[in-house]
Amino acid sequence: MRKIILILCTTLSAFLAACADSSEKNAGREYVNAARKVSSAAAAFDSADYNAARSLCAEAREDVRNIVEKYPDSAIALRIVTDANILIGTCKYADLSEKIIPALDLYGNADMRPVELAWIVAVSSAAPERDGALCRLAELAAANPYSSKTDSAVSEKIVSVALANVKSVDLRARVFAAIAAKRAVKPAETQRSAAPIRKASAPEKIADAEKFLAAAKSDASLVLYDLGVLGNLRKKAVSARYADKSVKEQFEKILSSAYDNILKISALSMRERALGKMAAVFADFGDDLRAIAVSRKIADSALFNSVFCEIADSLGRGKNYAEAVSLSEKLGDVSVKNKFLAELAQGVAEQGLYREAREVASKIADIPQRNAVLAKLAKSAFDNSKGDVAVSFVSALNVSNLDCLAAFDDGTEKSFGAPLLAGVRLAKLSERTASSNAKISAALNAIAAAQTRNAGASSAEGYAELCSMIARNMLYFGKRADAFDFVSSSLRTADHSDALFGDICKIAAGAAKNSEPELAAKAFSLAADVAHTAQQAVELAFAVRAGGMPKAEAVKILKPFLPTFGGVCGR
Repeated sequence: MRKIILILCTTLSAFLAACADSSEKNAGREYVNAARKVSSAAAAFDSADYNAARSLCAEAREDVRNIVEKYPDSAIALRIVTDANILIGTCKYADLSEKIIPALDLYGNADMRPVELAWIVAVSSAAPERDGALCRLAELAAANPYSSKTDSAVSEKIVSVALANVKSVDLRARVFAAIAAKRAVKPAETQRSAAPIRKASAPEKIADAEKFLAAAKSDASLVLYDLGVLGNLRKKAVSARYADKSVKEQFEKILSSAYDNILKISALSMRERALGKMAAVFADFGDDLRAIAVSRKIADSALFNSVFCEIADSLGRGKNYAEAVSLSEKLGDVSVKNKFLAELAQGVAEQGLYREAREVASKIADIPQRNAVLAKLAKSAFDNSKGDVAVSFVSALNVSNLDCLAAFDDGTEKSFGAPLLAGVRLAKLSERTASSNAKISAALNAIAAAQTRNAGASSAEGYAELCSMIARNMLYFGKRADAFDFVSSSLRTADHSDALFGDICKIAAGAAKNSEPELAAKAFSLAADVAHTAQQAVELAFAVRAGGMPKAEAVKILKPFLPTFGGVCGR
């Protein structure tokens, strides 16, 4: 019996030892399998396949938990529950639950899938830059500067989620307010208020027609003795011009009698002076033909020049400006003639006769003066949303002298150094003419680019901003290669790269979207090289997505800015 018991005990001991050994082996085998899953998760993580990494990590965690339940007496189970530093694959087991899976849960936010890589770059940024990166993502989603197709509701959600993760309450509020304000602003074109080229003072209304005409008749009768009364008649002529038909007709007869009296003046010098004043009266009354006819009677060239220029404004607003142009040939002094034609051109433009106004202006011999008039007319047309008209004036500019472009200064030019002012004005004008006349716009921008390439200007205030302006104009016409060459040659300092970073990204995204792989590769590479902030990394990721890059290629570009599995583990 003892022998049987001994055999049984021995057998049982052997059996239990075998079971224990088998349990240990199974526990070890399952732990190894879990570790392999973590290693695969690490590879998936570093390839930016975060969903796969999340699934593998969750499976590995569950596998390890099962080891403890299934094989509680195993050495491995004991270590799992007692050793905080036990490794599973390439990381600590504790990090799996405390760091890696929570990070992957954040990365995998379904609302951020349309901007996945930009979101991950932002949310994984180091603490000092994280808030700024998230805010930049919100701004990009709201403004959509890369014209990528994003549903407005989707954009709203991206903005909401990004800002919700911003820790600074003040920063979050400021960015949200700024985004809301930009959305509320109407396009510049709709904000422009129509304003005339020149505002004429409103004529004094005639309160008592009978009294008004009686006073005018008295002035007309005194012309022979007092030339000062012609000043009174001139004031009355402005009011009578806009009076009712009856008053206007009677006043016209009064002016005729005044003119007849002037012709009776025997002294030639006094008569011509009177004729000059009378021409102005007729002009203000709107009778430009008689104003021209009276002017012809003035023999004294100096007086004629003075009178004719004085009435140019009124003649320009009349129907007989062609007669006035013809008579201007009588003006002996070229400078006086130029002044007259300048006034006349503006008056003709006030009538809406833009082609005719341009023709009048083209007769101005002095190039700077001619350009000044054309620029003034163009500026007024732009301000009144008459793009085609404005371009017609701009197209007539002589590019040998562009000081006239100062007319387009909208107050922002004060931020630019003096060496760059001409380039700024050209670039702005190019931008404004782009939609109406591509040819002249491109020509103006080319001149701006040529001027800006001057190496000496690189240190001037606003240099990078001007380069950005020129690059944007190039991009408007789809000249991405030209824009890239210009921008890349303009990167002289870190400050320049910061100012031009967005343009580089737009070039890259545009090239990728339009099947220009070589240019896209160069531009994305340059952007990655000069990016040195989390905000720039976010914008680069946003541009990569907008360009429609395959994910594998996108990951290659963004590799320096994406989190690593080891980095999340703290290794």
